[in-house]
Amino acid sequence: MYVINSTASKFIIGKKIIVIKPFTNGNIVLGVGDRGFVKDAHFMSIPDMGLFNIRVVDLVFGSQVLHIGDQIAEEYMDTI
Repeated sequence: MYVINSTASKFIIGKKIIVIKPFTNGNIVLGVGDRGFVKDAHFMSIPDMGLFNIRVVDLVFGSQVLHIGDQIAEEYMDTI
């Protein structure tokens, strides 16, 4: 956990977050003001798509868990 957090600019494990723009992904719909927290973070590579070392954060909103790249999350969410 320490190593992952050392590269985190915004989404540190355990940090609370709030949605600043409406977000929809499949059956997950988040509105402005929804609150959650960062449960976990890990690095992922998808070589078939030419993507390497993508930081993926696991965000919990109530009973929903959202796995999203940290750069996309920065666009829709802010830490509090």
